[in-house]
Amino acid sequence: MHALPVAVVCVGARADSGDSLGFASTVGTVAVTGRGVLTASIGNPGLMAAVALVLRGLFGIASERLGPMLTAKPSETKEAPA
Repeated sequence: MHALPVAVVCVGARADSGDSLGFASTVGTVAVTGRGVLTASIGNPGLMAAVALVLRGLFGIASERLGPMLTAKPSETKEAPA
């Protein structure tokens, strides 16, 4: 039920997904955890959303770097004459 207000805010903003992603993540985290944005603890919704976005970026970078390595064909090795 909490996802509906977040979706309405994102659609109502009429912004690109990159522009409203941080805001939507923070609002979604506030809705799910029930904590205020001014909570002074490790459970701060803004901090949790920021960490999630940073991890998302790191996994994206890792995927871009490791993807071509995993799909590359093995190079042919030349055998030394006996």
